[in-house]
Amino acid sequence: MGTKTALLVFGGGELRDGPAAFPVPDRAEMAALARAVHPGYGVEDAGERSLGDSLYPDDGLLFATRIGTTVILADRRFQRLSPTELPEHLREIAGDRRVVLHAMHSVVDAFSFAVWEQGRLVRAVSLSHGDGIVEDIGEPFPFERPYRDPLPFHPLELGEAALADLFPFDLLDVPMCGFRLVDPSGEEQARRAALEALVSRMGSPKRYRLVDGELRPV
Repeated sequence: MGTKTALLVFGGGELRDGPAAFPVPDRAEMAALARAVHPGYGVEDAGERSLGDSLYPDDGLLFATRIGTTVILADRRFQRLSPTELPEHLREIAGDRRVVLHAMHSVVDAFSFAVWEQGRLVRAVSLSHGDGIVEDIGEPFPFERPYRDPLPFHPLELGEAALADLFPFDLLDVPMCGFRLVDPSGEEQARRAALEALVSRMGSPKRYRLVDGELRPV
């Protein structure tokens, strides 16, 4: 465990055909897709990475690839998508293809998973270690069955199972085109700058050890 993801997948049938050598996706096509996914945003080239290195990109980046008719997108913004509602423009991009949202965060031990078929929500589950099951809509998928037992389980265990079901073969080396998306309102850039300033003021992390009932710096 320890994986973070922020994935949106359109389609998925080709991902079950077994491992193969996938060509680098067409960058112009992926740039156009990035603009369609985030209308109004500026799109700048951000190089290439493998799928395994872009499951949870740096803030402000989007990575995209296409395998046959299947599109794989990775972007932290997807963690803010509601597991029960798919925006209209994303439904239009997906067309008749299945849409899968997979968002997992190991720091807060939270996992969200949702599946839409032809624009209709068929499954959504959202849970965290602290809050338990927040949402549980639709019929569970087969990979979920071991986790329907009343005994407690870790949310990231279910997240890893969902990821293995979504990518049943070793596709972590699949090439992805990267883009930096610029918020036209400037709000995202201002938020990132404020966070960076806060982190810089915090200084280096300090470690303490309990000695004779007192916390002492290491």
